[in-house]
Amino acid sequence: MDYNQKDFFQFPYPYMYPLQGLYMMGNDSERDLEYLQQMYPAEAREMQHLVEEECDRLEYEGSMMYDEYPDRVSMLFLCDKLQNKCEQPVDQAKRSLLEVLLYNEMYRRRCRYRRCRRFW
Repeated sequence: MDYNQKDFFQFPYPYMYPLQGLYMMGNDSERDLEYLQQMYPAEAREMQHLVEEECDRLEYEGSMMYDEYPDRVSMLFLCDKLQNKCEQPVDQAKRSLLEVLLYNEMYRRRCRYRRCRRFW
């Protein structure tokens, strides 16, 4: 065996650690999302803050947020609850934006929940 070969001292078993870096998947996309959310208009940022607070309350094992098929009526009720918390009056366009923000935040948290849960 020639120990002077350049390739001899490289990592001998490349498949020894197949999950290297797998725990940090999605970090870049989370950072990108946070950066882009900072560019939201002021009213949308306020609504996003309310949505995040409500989703924080719903983030527990067995929550309706993690149901396979969340109930549409419950989601609309949750939007009504968020609409009542808004400081400014909410018209139909803002209500639609509030629903979209809620569904997007729930989707993001469900993906994160599934991604983290498979390791345990």
